[in-house]
Amino acid sequence: LFTVSVSRLTGQTGLVSLKLSVGGTAVVGSRYEFFNPASPTQTYSVTNGLLTQVQIPSGSDSVQIGVRPIDNQTADGSQSVQLSVNNQSTDYVIGTPASAVVTIQDNEPTLSVTVVQNAARPSTPGVFRLSYPGVPLNQALDQAINVRFTFSGATAGTDYVADTTLVIPAGSPTRSADLIINPTATGTATSLTLTITADSAYTVETSAASATMTFAEAEENDSNGDKPTPGTFSSGGSGGGCGLGSGLAGLFALGFLVLIALRRRGC
Repeated sequence: LFTVSVSRLTGQTGLVSLKLSVGGTAVVGSRYEFFNPASPTQTYSVTNGLLTQVQIPSGSDSVQIGVRPIDNQTADGSQSVQLSVNNQSTDYVIGTPASAVVTIQDNEPTLSVTVVQNAARPSTPGVFRLSYPGVPLNQALDQAINVRFTFSGATAGTDYVADTTLVIPAGSPTRSADLIINPTATGTATSLTLTITADSAYTVETSAASATMTFAEAEENDSNGDKPTPGTFSSGGSGGGCGLGSGLAGLFALGFLVLIALRRRGC
């Protein structure tokens, strides 16, 4: 709402016809319309950048002008509407402040991307999270959002495997969806950057339009590192005259060693 006020000269109570210059980044007719808050079905037209149908009634010192947003189902961000008092060919002078601005907040979502988890070869997946908080005050349209994005850095198929599409479903309590990045064991790239592509269904948060995930290098396999080192087992000399000759190999089964011990005792 705009409020235009008048400071009258002593004894003056008559009707005041206003001339207001219309400005701002929003386009009247496609993004919003002016209306009379006292009679909401009454709208005001703008001709050559001027609003000329508004009047301050006789005996009153102010009038309100409403700005009604029009949902154009296009993500065009927040936009402004400015009204400035114009006194060309009128019978009043301009006071202060002479202009005011209202802001129309878009109800299409504003998307951002973050890295939830970095990837590690050979098989630990990385996770990008794409989300929108809801604008304004978590009141963004509750609809499915088909997110468009591009990758740079790593090579698909060679360094990683991932879906090329992502949908934030309607009714999502977190208003987010995760994109899983599966690294290949033989890849060599060290990072992958996801950048959200602009679309008419959403706007993109400038400070969080892209995010970079790192890939931990695959560890080299040691061909002998995991193999046990063979040991030896030698029997001592027998004082009972029943020696077994040379020592036994250290990898014999325990049960077999027990049997040998029993045989020795029986000699």
